[in-house]
Amino acid sequence: MRCLYSNTPKRSFGWIAIKIHNKIKYLKVPTYVTTLCLVSVGTSVVQQGKRRFVDPHWFRGSSYMKIGWKWVHYALSRCYTLISSVYLSSEPDPEPAIASTKQAQKRQQRFAFEYAEVA
Repeated sequence: MRCLYSNTPKRSFGWIAIKIHNKIKYLKVPTYVTTLCLVSVGTSVVQQGKRRFVDPHWFRGSSYMKIGWKWVHYALSRCYTLISSVYLSSEPDPEPAIASTKQAQKRQQRFAFEYAEVA
């Protein structure tokens, strides 16, 4: 007589993989929405000039998503109102991140233009 319900890993692996895939499928949309909201909050914080409250690093190294996450934590811990509108800007970052002082100096030297006035 053959056993129909075997506990061997090779027979049950397919069912486990399908169950995990189905569970992960339902987590995609909330992850996308959360990312969009945090990036939107980070963009709004930078636009309002409040970036220094949540990104005090000298060279401004945080992403908009991390700025948004830190602002939500900052606002909730100090009973501030949260930003409720979705705002995404296509403008460049007003204070971009700088990896190091040497890199910033190289970047400035690379864009140093010389010109001569024509009479």
